[in-house]
Amino acid sequence: MKKHLLLLVISYRLLVISPVYAEKITPERTLDLDECIRLVLLNNESLILLKKEYEIAQQRVRETNALFYPHLDFDFNYFRYQVMGDENKRLGIPYSYVFLPYTGITAQDYFATRLSLTQNLYSGGRITNTKKLAQVNLKRVEIQTERRKNETLYQTKKTFYDCLLSREKMRLYEDKINFLEQIYKELNNQRISPEEERKISFHRSRLKSNLANADYEFKKTKLYLLDLIGLELNTELTLKGELKVIAEELNLDKCLAWAYQYRPELKQIQVEEEIDTLSVNLALAERYPTLSLGVNYLFVGSIFPYPEKNWSATVGISLPLFDGWAGWSRIRQSQTHLEQNKLKRVEWEDQINLEIRQVYGDNIFWQKELENWAKEEKEEEKFFELQKTKWVTREIKLEQLIEELENSVLVKEKYLETLHKSLLVQIQLEKIIGKSFGEK
Repeated sequence: MKKHLLLLVISYRLLVISPVYAEKITPERTLDLDECIRLVLLNNESLILLKKEYEIAQQRVRETNALFYPHLDFDFNYFRYQVMGDENKRLGIPYSYVFLPYTGITAQDYFATRLSLTQNLYSGGRITNTKKLAQVNLKRVEIQTERRKNETLYQTKKTFYDCLLSREKMRLYEDKINFLEQIYKELNNQRISPEEERKISFHRSRLKSNLANADYEFKKTKLYLLDLIGLELNTELTLKGELKVIAEELNLDKCLAWAYQYRPELKQIQVEEEIDTLSVNLALAERYPTLSLGVNYLFVGSIFPYPEKNWSATVGISLPLFDGWAGWSRIRQSQTHLEQNKLKRVEWEDQINLEIRQVYGDNIFWQKELENWAKEEKEEEKFFELQKTKWVTREIKLEQLIEELENSVLVKEKYLETLHKSLLVQIQLEKIIGKSFGEK
């Protein structure tokens, strides 16, 4: 009985205590923008896959190096066999590179060992162009990684700033709700009228609704940020930082010059042009002969390790004569691809020129808007403080105070949204240029 009671107590404690400890395992992280960028570059699955592809391309370059070196092969064969037949004809058995002789009625042992060397002497540029093609493909993977990195950094910065906007709005609404509750307590001590109570309650409910919406947007954006940077989705995330535009003197010519220098798409078009040029060279190389050297050293016989020693050296030449004009078709295809990529390069340059001018114009517009609303926000904050002072001395009515509170909230919201939009345009300009303004 005591054993059963002890088991029941232990089971109860495990059932009660285990969930308590499970709740405490929730991870907590405090991150700023730089740490988010570090984590996304470390954990992003797309970037990890591209890193693996880069390693594969590196191995392909090493693989092409083997084409310049001779190939050595070693074969060893042991036979226990018997060949019977017409003793006068003495027929044997052909096997690979040896001929097993006639044995008669007695089985015999036979050994065959071969050491061979093959070296390409001339191939019309096939080997050299194959190595160059592998090197250019490695460069192509680098550019793809850079392009994906730019897109990932843009999404990380945008999501981080979206979280900060929601957080700042939550702080704004919480501050105004506390102020209204303070006003309600003051008036309640002085027997607040039903009209005044209703006004305060209505505006407080509206602010709470705005707070709930901002909190919802914050949680939703935080989940996306956690998934983006590769952290557990149940992480309690605290963000460090503030909405602040980076001061950078920009002009249109500088932005265009940076875009033509750093934009990965233009680099990729250039690499594709190199690939097509090498493809043309490889297609042309098929019309040239190939020259190779082969050396064989052969040990055969029934007595080991002192069998017969044979050797041979061969120089072989292969000259293509006719392939049904397939080679010319491949050359024409490669030349057409090369012309196509040249047209793509012009198209991309025009597209980048258009994007830079559009986003640069947006940046100028939102900078001016930010200056105007920053000035308006400071003036509105001063005026609201003045109205609160007048309310203390009862120089204004409750309607005037609440109206000014609404104006204060609207101006602050507009300022935060303008600041947020200005930041998004700035990071979009960084993405289009292909370079962060903080980089040297």
